[in-house]
Amino acid sequence: MGVVYRADHETLETLAVVKVLHEHLSHKADVAKRFENEARAASRIGHPGIVKVMDVGRLANRTFILMEFLQGESLADRLKRVRRLGEASAVAFIRQAAGALGATHNKGIIHRDLKPDNMFLVPDPDVAGGERIKLLDFGIAKLMEGEKGLSTHSGALLGTPPYMSPEQCSGAGQVDVRSDLYSLGVILFEMLCGRRPFTGRGFGEYIAAHLTKDPPSVSEFNREVSESVRRIVARLLVKNRDDRYATAGELIEALNVAGVPRPRTGDWSGIRTGKVGTPADSEETTQGINIGPTPELADTVPDDGAPVVKAGKQAADTPTTASNRARPVPRDGEEPTPGDIRNGRAMPSQSLGIVHTALQDVAPMHFVGLTGGTFTMGSPVREEGRSSNETEHEVTVLAFDIAEAVVTQKQWQAVMGSNPSFKFKNIGNSDEHPVQNISWYDAIEFLNKLSQREGLPECYEVDGSTVRLRESCTGYRLPTEAEWEYACRGGSQMMYGRGVDGSALSEYAWYDKDWFEGAVAVKSLKPNAWGLYDMHGNVWEWVWDRYAPYPKDAQIDPHAPTDDNATLMDADDTAERVLRGGAYFFWAVFMRCAGRYGFRPGVRFGYVGLRVVRCARRQP
Repeated sequence: MGVVYRADHETLETLAVVKVLHEHLSHKADVAKRFENEARAASRIGHPGIVKVMDVGRLANRTFILMEFLQGESLADRLKRVRRLGEASAVAFIRQAAGALGATHNKGIIHRDLKPDNMFLVPDPDVAGGERIKLLDFGIAKLMEGEKGLSTHSGALLGTPPYMSPEQCSGAGQVDVRSDLYSLGVILFEMLCGRRPFTGRGFGEYIAAHLTKDPPSVSEFNREVSESVRRIVARLLVKNRDDRYATAGELIEALNVAGVPRPRTGDWSGIRTGKVGTPADSEETTQGINIGPTPELADTVPDDGAPVVKAGKQAADTPTTASNRARPVPRDGEEPTPGDIRNGRAMPSQSLGIVHTALQDVAPMHFVGLTGGTFTMGSPVREEGRSSNETEHEVTVLAFDIAEAVVTQKQWQAVMGSNPSFKFKNIGNSDEHPVQNISWYDAIEFLNKLSQREGLPECYEVDGSTVRLRESCTGYRLPTEAEWEYACRGGSQMMYGRGVDGSALSEYAWYDKDWFEGAVAVKSLKPNAWGLYDMHGNVWEWVWDRYAPYPKDAQIDPHAPTDDNATLMDADDTAERVLRGGAYFFWAVFMRCAGRYGFRPGVRFGYVGLRVVRCARRQP
C-alpha cells in the first residue's frame, strides 16, 4: 500500500518514521480511509505496547502517517536468529502482547494481522527481562463499532494466512477479539517450537489447515514446555472461537496462574540452534504466497513469513535481501528477466482459431482449437516468484479445444439456473463478468450439465466425493494442468507467455487490484498469442489435476489422476486440486504461466472460476 521512510524530525530533533500511501492509492477514498484508520486506531489506544502515532495528514496529494522511531528488532528477526525462545521469554512476550491487545480491544479495535513481523522488541529497563514488545501495523484493523466507511466486505480475506483465525479464513465479516487471540496462539506456538503449527506451500494450504486440521501439540516439538502452557496454547488454537479465551484479560490470568517465572534482564536470547537453513532443508519452503528468497540468496536465512494477502511494504532505503523481502515483482515498464526465455527456442504457433461454439442460443461460449505440441512445463530456477514445486520437465499435449474465456455468470446461469457469485462493487451480477465463488465439485457438476445440454456424453462419473474422468469422452471437461499451461504460454517459454512480458502484463491481465474492485468482464483486455483471454488474472481457474510434485521425466498428455479422488475431509495433501492463472487482487508473480496453487476441492472463494475444454479431436 505504501512506502516507509526513516526521517529526521527537525522540530523535536529526533528520529521518526513516515509511512506514505502510494499516490495512485491516495486518490481512492476507501483505501485512504483505511490507511488513515491505522493512525486513528493506534493513537486512540495510548498504551506503551502500541507504536506511538504523532501525526496523520495529506501533503502533495499523498496521505502520510508520522510515527515514533523504534530501536530494536522485530520478533520475526529474533526468531530467525535464535529459532525459538525459552518458555519464560515466550510467555513474557505473549503476556505483554495480550496487555496491549486488551487495551486495543477495550477501544473497540481488532488488529486482525498479528504476526512476528508486526511485533517489535525494544529495550525497556522497566519491564522484566529488559525488553518490551510493541504492536505495529493497524492497517487492516477493524473498528468493532463499525464506523461508516471503515467496515470491510464480508467476503474479504484480510490478514496473513499462517496466522489467520478460522473465522478470518472463511471470509466471515464478523470477526471479534477472539480472532486476535487465535493469532497469538500461533505466535506462542512458533516461539516455543521454532515453527508454526501449520506449514504450507501457499495461502490456500494455510487456509485449509486453519479451517479443517487439528493443530499439533507443543510437546511434539518441544517436550520442555510445561503442561500448563501447553494447555494454554491448545485453547488459543481451537477452531470454535467460543471455546477460546473470551478476552485478552482471561489469557493474561491463565498465564499468571501457569506459574512460569519472569525472565531475568538479558534472558531474551532464546535457544540458539544455528541458521534456520536453506529452502532445500528448512521446515517450510519458499513455495506458494511466499515469493523469496531468490536462488542466488539461497544460502541465507529464508524469509518464510507469508505477506498480507493484498499488499506488503518495505522501507524505502532498505536493500532487498532474503532477510526482508524477495526481489520486487515485475511491474509495467520493466523488461523481463533473463530467466524468462529458456532453452533457446519457442513453440511454434499452433492455434486454429475459433472452431466451435457452445450455448449458442443463450450465451455463446467460443472454443479455440489447439493442435497440440511439445513444451517445457514448469519454471527455471531463476524465474521471479518461482516455487520449488515447478520442476521443469518436457510435456507433449495432444489436440484439444479450449474456451477463449472463463465461464461467465450468464453462461453459468443458463446451465445451472443460479448464480453463486459475490456482489462486489464492480462485479454486481453482470452477465459478462466471470462466475466465481465455485468449488471444484461445482465445476464438475456444471461441466456434466453443459455436456447434457449440448447433447454430448458426460465426461465425469460422480459418486459422492469420488470423481472419475472418462478418458475417451467427447463432452466438456476441465483442462488438465499441462493443457492449461500450454495454452497460457501461447507458443512461448517466457514467464508470462508470448508478448506478455513484465512491461506489458497490465494489457493482458487484471491483477494487483483492491479486493473491493473485484473482477472485470471477460475479454476486457487483450488476448494472448493464441486468442485466449484472461489466462492471467481476473479469477483463478480450476484444472483437473491433483496438487502434487511434478515428475522429472518427459510426459505425454498427462491427465492424472484417473483413480478415485480423495474425500473432502481426507488429511492427505494430494486431495487438493490445482488452481491456475492468478486473480484480480494478487501480485504479478501469481500471473506467471507456471504458477500453481492447491485448494481442497470443496472450497469456494470469491476469486475462483473455471475455463472449459473439449477434446473432440483428441487422438486415440
